[in-house]
Amino acid sequence: MNLNLIYRDIKDRRVSMFMMSMSVLLYALVIIAIYPVFAGNAAFAQIFKQYPKALLSLLAGGGNADFFSPAGFLSIEFLSLWWPIIVGAYVMTLATAIVAKEINDGTMDVLLSQPLERWKLMTSRLTADITLIFALDAVTMVGIWLFARAYAVEISTKGLFATGILALSMFIFLECLSLFFGMIMDRSKALITSITVFIGSHFLNALSDLNKTVAKLRWMSFFKYYKPAAALTTGEVPWKDVALFLALAAAFAIAAYIAFRRKDIPAT
Repeated sequence: MNLNLIYRDIKDRRVSMFMMSMSVLLYALVIIAIYPVFAGNAAFAQIFKQYPKALLSLLAGGGNADFFSPAGFLSIEFLSLWWPIIVGAYVMTLATAIVAKEINDGTMDVLLSQPLERWKLMTSRLTADITLIFALDAVTMVGIWLFARAYAVEISTKGLFATGILALSMFIFLECLSLFFGMIMDRSKALITSITVFIGSHFLNALSDLNKTVAKLRWMSFFKYYKPAAALTTGEVPWKDVALFLALAAAFAIAAYIAFRRKDIPAT
């Protein structure tokens, strides 16, 4: 890997990283601040008891969680769907820019004319992206821990650690998947394809609670293996799901490199 390239990529994204971190922290703060009011209102409990779990799964990605426990509320309102959407969009943008952006901008041939092999270019930028993803994941979990204590909301530290590990593996998978799409098509198509897979995966997982036929295809949705409510409640890292995400990430990273190695780079 090229340390200079890693440092430059991280430095170039410091502003977007800061803005993303602040957005995530603000959202987490709002959700945690709302919980004591929400949990203490009996009227809300009566209303949400009438909601079918399938509908909650569709709208919030967490139909099986206890909505009125701190872990369940945080999972449904933040960690199960909306946080992955916010961070996932950022991850897909980063990943599709690794190669596709340089090609679209007509600067890739200039970059490769330097003494820099393709595998070093890809792994260096991938490492920079994963470093940013790790930082954003850590900032989120630490922020939740601090906000929860400020508002006297009981959230397990072990649960946050387990959730952070699971989320990190899922985001790394999403990064490598989007990287692969960025190697085989232009950036706009790669980004659209990544978003389509993300949204399709959520709906496949959510609709599995409504239809038995769709439920048979649930294994194809990566949201099936991303269960923050369980990790946050039990404090146990779901290592099988983490291993699956990382194995898929490695497979797509290898496929991306093979595609990059065979890719013709048009001259400017």
